[in-house]
Amino acid sequence: MSQIILNFKSSIKQMNKISRTYIKYGNIIVCAAACAFLFCCAIMGKFGNYDNLLYLRGELLILLRDMISAIYVPAIIIEILKIAFKNDTLN
Repeated sequence: MSQIILNFKSSIKQMNKISRTYIKYGNIIVCAAACAFLFCCAIMGKFGNYDNLLYLRGELLILLRDMISAIYVPAIIIEILKIAFKNDTLN
């Protein structure tokens, strides 16, 4: 397991500067949305109005899904294009 984590860290370090910046600042936004979602799940039925928290939880889950696709997918696409450009042998 530790070898997998080390491989993941080394692959992040080898990434393009733009991709690393996307992931670096995007992680903050994704973690904030995930924490807000988990907070709504934890207090639902204990504090506040249950129906409002249920609706907010659903909206935060949609936000989390959209933020993951808006942050990690462009970083991965940039990396794929960089690797394809580096390995281009047609010319």
